[in-house]
Amino acid sequence: MKFVNLNVANEGFLPSFGAPIDSRAEDVRKFYAITARVGLYGTPLMLFIWIWIAFPHIFPESGSNLWLFALRVFGFVLLCPILHELIHLVAIPSKLFHPDSTVFFRINGLRSTLGVRPGGALSREQLIWLTLAPFLFMTVLPFSLHLLGWRLDIALGLMACLNFGLSSADLFQALAYFLRYPKGHRL
Repeated sequence: MKFVNLNVANEGFLPSFGAPIDSRAEDVRKFYAITARVGLYGTPLMLFIWIWIAFPHIFPESGSNLWLFALRVFGFVLLCPILHELIHLVAIPSKLFHPDSTVFFRINGLRSTLGVRPGGALSREQLIWLTLAPFLFMTVLPFSLHLLGWRLDIALGLMACLNFGLSSADLFQALAYFLRYPKGHRL
């Protein structure tokens, strides 16, 4: 597995599995504008839904340490993008230690980038699974457990809601892979 720092690597390095959408610049710009809006507006909406489901068991009980709660919330917020990308990587365990598997990052304030690219060829179904795995495990699973009666606190709910925003591009890409490539197609 390789680790690539995009701050010092070639600026043109954009790992992808073929264009999930038409490769014309205007279409790509529109695609990312839509996913950015879904992530931006969807995250607070999901948080509202979480609070609505969880009320009144949102915050820790009286007597608990508020500083530890705040630290846990802060930790979940910081770990959410890292955990999201690691789930992408481990979604197909056979690709985890492939020599062409890459973890790439760029530190640039709020526009920082973190991503993974599993090595080797993938089928359309593997790629869709790999793309949707963080959404299923970090957003759908906590919401489902919460609806089934597990009392999950707001820290985990915030992580699930933030992951919805991170997964917005993944959802659109999975749909594009599903519509563009035939079943069993190797990418």
